[in-house]
Amino acid sequence: MHVSQVANDFFSYDKKLQCLVGRESKKSIKKGDTVKAKIATVSLKDTIPNSKIALTMRPDGLGKKGTKGTPAGRGRRRK
Repeated sequence: MHVSQVANDFFSYDKKLQCLVGRESKKSIKKGDTVKAKIATVSLKDTIPNSKIALTMRPDGLGKKGTKGTPAGRGRRRK
């Protein structure tokens, strides 16, 4: 998945934390995180290794999930 398809935000790689961090949202995603994505396009070629599947996590309801099934960053607010 291309980094531009992670969310409606500009993501950059944080070497220290070893994760992608959103500029505006401050949401992060790292290797091993469980995410929900959808297939955007499929390009079938003569062989499977030459074929491509493009994924996206940009639409609402997709992306990294927080605890108890809520999207990350949208849980209960702290006082």
